[in-house]
Amino acid sequence: FKVCQKGYEFPETGIIFNVGFYRIRDTKKEISCVMNKISVGKSYCYGKNKFINDPISCPDGFESIYLYNEEENPQVFKHQYVVFKNYQVLPIYVIDYVVDTEK
Repeated sequence: FKVCQKGYEFPETGIIFNVGFYRIRDTKKEISCVMNKISVGKSYCYGKNKFINDPISCPDGFESIYLYNEEENPQVFKHQYVVFKNYQVLPIYVIDYVVDTEK
């Protein structure tokens, strides 16, 4: 993976990273994912739906945006952050696995 050698290329609107539970919706049997360490710093809280429809840049005095989603099940550990700088994300592992769709 190129990202493990050179890091991520960030658009002006940042990149959304998931923390915690993540549902795989891909129907492929072979899947690869990258595990990262993320430094979110001071996060600005912003509605996920608002951000998806109208992305904002990171406000002054903040290093990331925490996307809250009132529709999510509060009993599931899942958070989303938007980060904007390459130095905030450190790729750690590339995980390749096969999904058994028979089970």
